[in-house]
Amino acid sequence: LGLTLWESAAPSAEDSTARRPLTARKPTSSWLWLRHDDLSDWNQQNPTDFSALMTPPAPVAVKLGGSLISRATAGSAILLEKRLAELCAQLPLDRPLFVAHGTGAFGKPAAIEFGYLDRTLSDDMGRVVSHVNHLLLELELAVYRQLEFCGLRPFRISLLEWSRVPSTQMIHQLELLIMRGHTPVVGGGFIVTDTGYEVLSSDDIVVDAALALRASDVAFAINASGVYDDTTPDHRIYESINVADLARLNGIPDMAGDCTGGIAAKLRAAARAASAGIRTFIVDGRSSRNLGDALTGRPFQGTELLGSAKDASCAAL
Repeated sequence: LGLTLWESAAPSAEDSTARRPLTARKPTSSWLWLRHDDLSDWNQQNPTDFSALMTPPAPVAVKLGGSLISRATAGSAILLEKRLAELCAQLPLDRPLFVAHGTGAFGKPAAIEFGYLDRTLSDDMGRVVSHVNHLLLELELAVYRQLEFCGLRPFRISLLEWSRVPSTQMIHQLELLIMRGHTPVVGGGFIVTDTGYEVLSSDDIVVDAALALRASDVAFAINASGVYDDTTPDHRIYESINVADLARLNGIPDMAGDCTGGIAAKLRAAARAASAGIRTFIVDGRSSRNLGDALTGRPFQGTELLGSAKDASCAAL
């Protein structure tokens, strides 16, 4: 992989989504985003409303697909900055939020080139890990900047701290960050193992975070119209599908060129969230409002994944 390029996202009068300025939050719900040192003063002025402040709404977890916000051209990773800006502008400002993002063109081509599509790297591949980490840091910084530009307060979480599953201490720290008005942000990448390194998928990261934080919703913004099965007539998109029916979708294979498994692995991760009672959406992220519609309960282009306790039927569009 060579140079990293950036597509311009300069706003214009024709832009379908206006980006939010970096200003103080203006909550639209009863839960306010206040700094920890503001609490005592606020409680003195509003003693009857303090309990509402201490019981925030359940968090929302969002995964921004790597292939949705980047593409590879002539060996270089290109950030689709306008797409990233549109996605970040749809994220809620009035609810606690956790954001994960994939690696896309900044990470996946290297897995093919250096042969770690099984996610594991030996301890003698340190130079490769360092090179890919360099690229991933550029992507993480771009996501971080855009989240901040859209009025959020991002806080980067290192995978070295995250490991495979968030620890009790990490969950406590995430809760503190959210209470202080931050949006924890994690990108897919490498973790250290006893024998070398391992790729940790951002799909697993966002689901593990959603489970740990008892999120109400988890949304996967992807570069496709939703979930479909190659064996169905006309490749119709499923509007909803039950986790119990995923096993029979033989037309959704793992992607051979994707070290994190593609849509099949994404669905396996998403099924864990849906089975735990979390509203789970696979959203077409190419629309300038689709992600926001899914998170606010409006009709959206994509697929809702239903837990086994819900209607077991599959609805196709």
